[in-house]
Amino acid sequence: MKRKFKYYSKNKKLSFSLSLILFVSLMIILFSIFMQIRIFEIKREQNQAVYGAWNAAVYDISEISESKIVSNQMIRSIGNMNIVGEVMEDTEYKGSIGYVDKDFLEMSNISMKAGHMPENKNEIAIEAYVLDLLGIDYELDQKVNLGIHMNDSVIHREYVLSGVINNYSSSWTTDGTLASFFIFPSEDTIISKNLFLIAKEGYIDSINEIQINDDIVMNAYVEFTYDPFSNQNIPFTLLGIFTVCYSILLIAYVFIHWANQHTKEIQILKSLGTDNKMLVKDFTSLLFKSICLPLCVYLIICIVLSINIWVSLISLMVYLFSLSMIVLICYIYISSVSINVNSFSSQKTIIKKTIKVRYKKQTPFSLFVRSFRFHHKRELLRISISVVLLTLLYHSLTLQIHEQYQLNEIYTQPDIQIAGKNVTSFKYEVVDDNGDRVIGYRTKQQDISDQLDVLLSNQSIENYYSSNLNYDVAVTWPEIEQSFLWNKKGMENHLMHFMDYDWQNQKCLFPNVYSTKQTEYLKFLKDNIDDGEFNEEAFLKGKEIYIYLPEYTTENLFDTQNTTYVSTDPNTFYDLNKVVQEDTIKIGTKLTLRTADGFQKEAKVGGIIRHVFEEYDPSLNNETPYTVFVSPTFFDSKGQENQLYLYLDKNIQQEPTEAFYASICAKNDLSFFNNAQNKRIQQETIQNNMVLNSVILTIVIAIVLFTQYILFRQKNADVKDKIKIYHQLGIDKSILHKIKLYEILIESLIIISISFGLFVFIQYFDYLQAPSLMYPFSNRFSQEYWSWPLYFLVTLAFLTLYVLSILKTGDE
Repeated sequence: MKRKFKYYSKNKKLSFSLSLILFVSLMIILFSIFMQIRIFEIKREQNQAVYGAWNAAVYDISEISESKIVSNQMIRSIGNMNIVGEVMEDTEYKGSIGYVDKDFLEMSNISMKAGHMPENKNEIAIEAYVLDLLGIDYELDQKVNLGIHMNDSVIHREYVLSGVINNYSSSWTTDGTLASFFIFPSEDTIISKNLFLIAKEGYIDSINEIQINDDIVMNAYVEFTYDPFSNQNIPFTLLGIFTVCYSILLIAYVFIHWANQHTKEIQILKSLGTDNKMLVKDFTSLLFKSICLPLCVYLIICIVLSINIWVSLISLMVYLFSLSMIVLICYIYISSVSINVNSFSSQKTIIKKTIKVRYKKQTPFSLFVRSFRFHHKRELLRISISVVLLTLLYHSLTLQIHEQYQLNEIYTQPDIQIAGKNVTSFKYEVVDDNGDRVIGYRTKQQDISDQLDVLLSNQSIENYYSSNLNYDVAVTWPEIEQSFLWNKKGMENHLMHFMDYDWQNQKCLFPNVYSTKQTEYLKFLKDNIDDGEFNEEAFLKGKEIYIYLPEYTTENLFDTQNTTYVSTDPNTFYDLNKVVQEDTIKIGTKLTLRTADGFQKEAKVGGIIRHVFEEYDPSLNNETPYTVFVSPTFFDSKGQENQLYLYLDKNIQQEPTEAFYASICAKNDLSFFNNAQNKRIQQETIQNNMVLNSVILTIVIAIVLFTQYILFRQKNADVKDKIKIYHQLGIDKSILHKIKLYEILIESLIIISISFGLFVFIQYFDYLQAPSLMYPFSNRFSQEYWSWPLYFLVTLAFLTLYVLSILKTGDE
């Protein structure tokens, strides 16, 4: 009986090494698949909670279209929303009123902040933000009087507030009217009807094929397909791709290292008649045996975790196909091994002496080059493995930095904003681009300083910020006629909403006029002034003011035209011809500030801020690029305040606090804006992402440690052999240390350079996936994605491991 040829397949040590590598790589790929699917499911659940679980909607549907949809067998569920009127307050629209059925409530996922949906005809449930607009607190069972427009008539009704609904209408995809006031089903005439649809499993695309005259709106936030290259899945896709590359490189490194140590055996086998095909076939058999156990574990885990069978199989097929590269590398390497076997002739001593003399004349650098050339395959593989790992480490760190940046940005947003009631300040006329004079009104917010003690009495406040911000102060100066505001120099898209006013027959500017009693206000001005100097005494007496005059643009910020959005960020200055800066206001220029109630005061510009600064107050926004900073007592010796921002304690239940402030604002006729719910949703989403990124980072670090250990063991055996050879050649150990030093310096430089270049390429690829390229690619290296200290520490830690794996080789 003919015995089967076995060489690689009998080596248990090689088999164990390959099995370990294949097991680790398969588990990482499995983790990548599981996390992608899990994130996909979590994202869908989160979106269904925020945007509703319906697949499509038809707003203000006709009876003919409704009958076609109801009779369609591909539709599993239909939810009805019937609009019966519009709620008005002093001719101002506040929202639509109507009723819904049980199917709509199930698919909408509307949640209650307090109470329940109406169960009787005299009950009503209202969205929280609408209650804020109406100045009504969240107290249940209170009477609510509404003026409802129904069929060209106004009907006044009184309801009992049964529930407060968490805001939903601002988030939904809509092409019509959504109800903000929910009542019990009534016999009122329906003025419009909205249908919300859920298709049967696998028939979502059939909704668009329904032939009706009304528009069908798809809920894109819910019905998205699994995409491994989507924003939420790309980190795990990259992890899987890098794992495949890592597996190929590491297995190739282990095989080549083992084959180098057994080159003589391979040569002898070839000289005895063993061809390349037999050796490659035997190695393939070993590879198959090594992957059997990891493959069984992979399939068992897929079944236990109920991972999608098609995704699992496709990923596995891609992985197994990639392993064919290992067989190809094996064939190429085995083919390169010559058949000749050295016979150790009588000239051995002469050759040895000649080599010894030649090597003793070599410099450490040339010896390093010779060693690298002789082992270039293994060295290049080791460098490639290190590049892959360091690049993956960089990318994982970038994800974490970006999420932390977004979380910090959310933390700067107040949970609750309270402001004085808006009142009309004065009427103005503005000349538009067509030369027509348009009538408009300026508003201002009333002083709330008398109510601050009551507003700040709640123990749930973690921090607060108060300020006085005015948009109704007209500012003029002697050289205003020469300003580019009236000589636009070809600007096609200027900010007519806050400039170019002709008030009381005098040209003027309406910037932000800002003041606050906060202690850091003076320090902010002192630290940020670019031109001039900060004079605290003159500023507090109202003799000097300071002004923010940055360069800005309104062009090409988004893919839309005629936008009124202002950007002072230099990263958005695509067309320098469309970047402007006010140059008629200088140090010493006297500005005249006027208000509608007759107040007028002149003050000298003591300093100008030109650079873009981090906004320390949420009230300073980009609606206008210009801000005038005045002392707290500039307009009033008491020091008015019309804005209050509250940051609630994150460790307590915030709903009672929100209800408390809603009640106070309703009783004191204050404007109340509740951002706590949206802030909590955003925080939860980002924190979940950070946990997932931390898991990825931990896995990458574990892979780095595992790989460095394997590389150390493999290289340690090489260095031991090399030391013996150098010792026989009479080369001192100090020369060996210098060779190691060259190896560390040159290979570290290569690894860092290639890793950073590959990392930049990945960032650019990710940058191109963005739907709107508002910022240039250089923004990827801003504090939003990049941290030089962290990257320096990560690189240093990685190189420390790499250096130790070289220095410690051969020590014992």
